[in-house]
Amino acid sequence: MKRLAVYFSVLVGCLFIGLTTYYMVKNYECITINYPSADELGLDAIYLNVGEETNLEISHTRKQTQLHSSLTNQDIISFDLETGKIVALAAGETEILITTENENYGPFNFKIKVGNGSSEAPYYIKSEADLRAVGGTRTYGEENSVNWSASANYKVLCDINLTEGEWKPLCNDPNVPFTGKLEGNQHPFKITGMTIRTNQEFAGFFAYISDLATVSNLTFVNPTIIGQFDFVGVVAAMSSGSTITKVWVENALIQAAPYTTNGTRSVCFVGGIVGATEGSFAGFDGTKALADRGIVSMCSFQGEIGTLETAVSIVEQNDLVLYEIGGITGYVLGTTLHNNKAEVNFDIEKTIADKSLEFDKSTRKGVSIHVGGIAGAIAESNEIVYEENGTSKIAGTIYPIVKNNLAIVKLNNKTNECKGVIANIPLSVQYVDSFDGTPAAQRVIGNYFYSPDNSLTKGGSTLANATTLLTEMDLKKQSSYITDSTEKWSIGEALSAWSIVEGEAPRINEIGMESATYFEQDTYKIESKEDFVKYYNRMTSTSLSDVARRYWLRQNYVLATDINLGSITEITALEPIGGGKFTFCGTFDGAGHTITMPEGFVYQGENLVYAGLFGQLNTTAEIKNLTVVGVSVKGVEYAGAIAGISYGKITNCVVKNITIEDATYGGAFVGVNYGIISSTLGEANIDSTGSAINTIKSNKEGGNVFAGSVAAINHGTISGIEVHNYFVITGKTVNPSSIVEGQEGTSTAKYFGGIVGYNTGLIENSLILKEKIEDQSTCRAYFGGIAAINAGTIRGCSVGAEEGGSMGIIVGSNAEGSQLAGGFVAYLTPTGVIEKSFTNISIECNTAAGFAPYLIGKVSECYNIGTIKGNKVGGFAVYMAFTSNSDGGAIENCYTKMKLEAASETSELAGLALEIRDPAKIEKCYMACEFSGGTAYYESKSNTREGLVNWVTSWANKGNKLGNVNNVLINKNPSEGEVTAKESKALISYNGQVVKYLTNDEIKSTVGVKAFQEMGFNIGSTTGWTYEEGQAPYLTAVEGLNGFFQDKNNINVVDVPEIEEFFADGTEKVAVVDTEEWTVITGNGYTAKATEAGTYQVALKLKNRKTSRWSGESANSVTGIVIITWEIKPAA
Repeated sequence: MKRLAVYFSVLVGCLFIGLTTYYMVKNYECITINYPSADELGLDAIYLNVGEETNLEISHTRKQTQLHSSLTNQDIISFDLETGKIVALAAGETEILITTENENYGPFNFKIKVGNGSSEAPYYIKSEADLRAVGGTRTYGEENSVNWSASANYKVLCDINLTEGEWKPLCNDPNVPFTGKLEGNQHPFKITGMTIRTNQEFAGFFAYISDLATVSNLTFVNPTIIGQFDFVGVVAAMSSGSTITKVWVENALIQAAPYTTNGTRSVCFVGGIVGATEGSFAGFDGTKALADRGIVSMCSFQGEIGTLETAVSIVEQNDLVLYEIGGITGYVLGTTLHNNKAEVNFDIEKTIADKSLEFDKSTRKGVSIHVGGIAGAIAESNEIVYEENGTSKIAGTIYPIVKNNLAIVKLNNKTNECKGVIANIPLSVQYVDSFDGTPAAQRVIGNYFYSPDNSLTKGGSTLANATTLLTEMDLKKQSSYITDSTEKWSIGEALSAWSIVEGEAPRINEIGMESATYFEQDTYKIESKEDFVKYYNRMTSTSLSDVARRYWLRQNYVLATDINLGSITEITALEPIGGGKFTFCGTFDGAGHTITMPEGFVYQGENLVYAGLFGQLNTTAEIKNLTVVGVSVKGVEYAGAIAGISYGKITNCVVKNITIEDATYGGAFVGVNYGIISSTLGEANIDSTGSAINTIKSNKEGGNVFAGSVAAINHGTISGIEVHNYFVITGKTVNPSSIVEGQEGTSTAKYFGGIVGYNTGLIENSLILKEKIEDQSTCRAYFGGIAAINAGTIRGCSVGAEEGGSMGIIVGSNAEGSQLAGGFVAYLTPTGVIEKSFTNISIECNTAAGFAPYLIGKVSECYNIGTIKGNKVGGFAVYMAFTSNSDGGAIENCYTKMKLEAASETSELAGLALEIRDPAKIEKCYMACEFSGGTAYYESKSNTREGLVNWVTSWANKGNKLGNVNNVLINKNPSEGEVTAKESKALISYNGQVVKYLTNDEIKSTVGVKAFQEMGFNIGSTTGWTYEEGQAPYLTAVEGLNGFFQDKNNINVVDVPEIEEFFADGTEKVAVVDTEEWTVITGNGYTAKATEAGTYQVALKLKNRKTSRWSGESANSVTGIVIITWEIKPAA
């Protein structure tokens, strides 16, 4: 025994979020490989920047086992296995694969991402040293320094505490402002403890940001800025034509006095977010100069803003001292302030506050203090000035937009101008037109303020709905917040700009979406193909300056005619709009018109990442009322007919005849959706014409692939989308042994779903009538009628039609492997929810279920019909809990009427679920499945109701504890055929579980209705069940969902008869029907002739000779019609 113990081998693995520590003990040999920094920061990879060095911690005692390492991309890093040293060489991604000579112990992989400041690979900010180097020089050691450009892109990856002394504002040279991009993530990271006390002209995190700069998704906690400054704001002292969005400032303290004193005039512009913000010169449109807006949106400030005591002496030294103080910004010239909140205490030193009350407007002498809850002052002129050949010229006039902002304000001492929203705003800029003098638009509208101490009673504007005072009660009501009589705030929904809970004031929603703010007068109309060419070239041409190109990508367009791009020769190289350096940020209103792609054109190319009519849609972008036809994409990472990736809104759009091949993320609308895709059309949003079929095809043999008819991945909202005609998703067969060399250690998985591949957001009120997912892979493959994986919510959705109508089809492999298929999803995660939905689907796959083979989330008021064939098969699910017992699925008020068929003699079938382990539960459900072949169980293989067995098996291992099946009705013979399934029985009942078995005749009699009532089913309400004598029970809330009705009988749709294929040479083939069992009632319709390849349907009306039942009995009438679809292939 001692000798056995000495030579005993153990392998222990500890997973650190995408990184790994591995311990291998063999004859007391120990190998430890770790990268603790990633775990500490909660990162999914090792993030480095070009020039940076780091180390894996490698500990290897005795070294009896040889280690080997390789890189999936040799150009990105260098790696020394002996020391663990990693040096970042170039931007991109790679993996370190570490293997041993024993293939059972690896490979062990570490993902590496390297940034170089580009939009695809930004510099990664992980520390205070990184943060202080933005726009400057990053030093790694004594001899290694890298210039970080002020125009580069930066990504903050974690919370950062500033502990190394006073903050020096970034990009402090006005001649070299920050023009790049700095962003956190959707849940903003915190930058804590920024302190500035040194007197200077510009004070803030940034001194000066300009033109193309964007700062977003960050939170500043406890910033303190005290001193003499001309411009001061937490995010930036000064902004020109820049965008600041989704920035939160918490518990701030700002006290300021003017910095520049010349005896004549001193100014101090103070804002909680930005000191002063203006528009900028963007270029020329012919002879007309263009002025681009600055934007401050969805920002929140909370804290104190006041004057410094030294201001008193400065007032005495100068003829004019001008303070512009605002909760968001001190001074505005040509900027949009939209959906911002300021909760601010203004502390104005009494001496200078009193002096401001004596300010003489006629002589412009003394001290003037403008204090506004949102903005101190908006400029009267708004003329944008630019330099040309050393001469200052006026670019044009650009007016402000101040819309849907909220201020909660207190003021200790009155000043000469103090208002709840804007202290000083001329009427001339409130109600204007920026284009050609057509009817004016109100530019200051929908703003509110509340003053707890009643120190402020006026908002700043005299126009209706412009700056409205709220009571404390109204402050906390969602209904209070309207823009005007025709428009409400974006508030109260999951992705709204504002969130509100009962009894509290609204807050900026950190996962909410900003929307574009424009007026009818600010649109460009596309009335001809010449117009389209003009604006398309301006949005895509690299010959324009970056500032000008961004200007055109931020505008608003209306299509006034159909556009066939095949007839336009002026566009020589068609590329996605906003697919490169800059995203599309404006609106594109199709107004019911169509854009048709050139026949035979395909978006493809090594440098193309985002493909579609649009490449990337920003959070402010909206595409609406547009039909796009004939988009084809190949070999691009993000692919969709509308856009490759969307953070914006896509509303009432239609796509037709879409072909996507070899995309990593492929969807007919978008590749990946973070925004909102919605429709109220009530008709097909994804359709096809003629013989065209919408298809997504993957020939990839390595890496992950995501595909769905609407989007490959949905992190946002999909609502009201209808997929008609066939949508086909196919994949090349990939088995673990067939993965290509060099990708053995990478994740290789397929995620194919009828609507999306992977969902973490909301999919509601959507349907897919006809889908076919076909892939014979045995690698990790997830196939779902709606989604492959659902970690979000699916509500009010359907696959297929009524019984006997259209069906979804999933064809996977029945060979041994890791492939899963489900009527709704393949895997319902612990956070996943499915409710009020149904599927009519045919599935063939190794592990398959009517709802989800892995069902760990919650399903309620759902049902499924159709057929499943596989080796591990469940009417609802296959597995309903993890072995750790930490999470378990829950199914309530649902029913299943699937035909379950074994793929082999060793197959296992279960009417409910094969494995139901604690804490999983199935309650108030109805099971009416048919079984064919294999070993079948009415309930589950794990008999949850046997108390003695449950206690014995779980005594030593709690992971064996079984779940609950309670108040469930089982129909033992729905087709009145031979009973083949096993009943679960309990000698000692566990947990009071109740399951009742009835025959089909009993189900349709008062016996069934009584059993339902005794088990506590909610019968007769709008949210429960409808169950009447002579019928099967059905779900009230789902009746009529998407225009389809449930079958009230107990029989299933008949097997589809064996059909021979048609051929394109015109040969006529006949449906082969078992005439001993079925009578063909129709005199025609079951033969047809095909003249070309495509998809055809044949209607058969069948009646069963033995049971006198019709095939596909409908909920409304006994039609007997079965719709059978053939995919017609060309003749050999």
